[in-house]
Amino acid sequence: RPWAAAARVPWDALTHVVGEINYGGRVTDDRDRRLLIALVHDFLLPDALSDQFTFCKGASAAHLPPPPTAVVDEVREHVAGLPADAEAAEAVGLHANAHVKTARRELADLLAGLEAARPRARVALGAEAPSDPTLQLAEAVDKALPALFDAEVLAERFPQRHDESMHTVLAHETARFNHLLTVIRDSIRSIRKALLGLAPMLPELEEATAALRARRVPAAWLAAAYPSRKALGAWTQDLQRRVLFFSSWVDDGALPTVFWLPGFFSAHAFLTGVRQNYARKHAIAIDRLSLHVDVLSARASSGVSEGPTDGAYVHGLFLEGARWNASLQRLGEARAQELVHKMPVMWLRPSLDPPPQEGVYETPVYRTAARHGKLTTTGHSSNFLLMAPLPTTLGPAHWVKRGVALLCEVDD
Repeated sequence: RPWAAAARVPWDALTHVVGEINYGGRVTDDRDRRLLIALVHDFLLPDALSDQFTFCKGASAAHLPPPPTAVVDEVREHVAGLPADAEAAEAVGLHANAHVKTARRELADLLAGLEAARPRARVALGAEAPSDPTLQLAEAVDKALPALFDAEVLAERFPQRHDESMHTVLAHETARFNHLLTVIRDSIRSIRKALLGLAPMLPELEEATAALRARRVPAAWLAAAYPSRKALGAWTQDLQRRVLFFSSWVDDGALPTVFWLPGFFSAHAFLTGVRQNYARKHAIAIDRLSLHVDVLSARASSGVSEGPTDGAYVHGLFLEGARWNASLQRLGEARAQELVHKMPVMWLRPSLDPPPQEGVYETPVYRTAARHGKLTTTGHSSNFLLMAPLPTTLGPAHWVKRGVALLCEVDD
């Protein structure tokens, strides 16, 4: 009898050996290990020995197992008839929208391959250069770049203070943007000279010219910039918006009521500043504090009139793999064809109490949809920011398999 055999199987030991040792021992990322354990739990459970058990919860009858009396040929025929499109995503716990995203990614890769294989046009030099589309595009980007920040004005309006770490964060952010804008302008100036025949076309300039021709951001610009996967046009507009956010901060002469979290060059510095302000205000060691995340009812920053007493309000995050049910104040299933859901204003609230563990899903917050990054010299990931506990009535494993995460930036 299946139930009698299941009672003799050490399921917990098998889950630990497979999920934490045999496979989990090779996984170094905590979020990846959490997904691995969630998938292992779907296979190593007593109900798996039942003839009518299906690994695809809530899917159509096509995912049911073959009859117990089926021979090999019948089993093969049954497997060959399993769904291969949107319902296949449900078999591994993903939402049907995952099929749409995969199709879009495959199309983008195909178009990128066709663009790379296309014969390159002759680069115009000398007298022909002013009419070259690449030079015209570079000059258009140059004209769209905002002005540099004035360090003296910043130091006067936002002096360094022990009780306000955001002044230091602002100084560092504006310095980074000044460096990025200088790198872009110097690069465009060098490209212009090379195309006009006034300077040699060095390899790095040739790479930058090819990137501009393909409407991509040159590697030299990305090396001096923040993580982003946008194309050149969207990337330039995003840079303008980031600089405008900090320019408004400087012009107002006061801290924003709601911070645009995706706009920060170093979001980790901002998060540290939020905790540091609370630690210094209440004379508490900063390493004892945790960041709680509360979702407000305000859909946009314009709906908030004043900032919190402690912590900070942030906006601009997108929820991927699910949606936020504003009426129930918890996670809900994503709507069909809705790949990302814009989140309301959120409150980053430092506290001595640890974040809640029951009735929540620990949602990872990433800067880009790539969901992977490099370990920087400060010890932080270049992409992962923090875990945000969001209320849910479903088990965390459901959202783990859905791949639910908060993103600071979408690719479109």
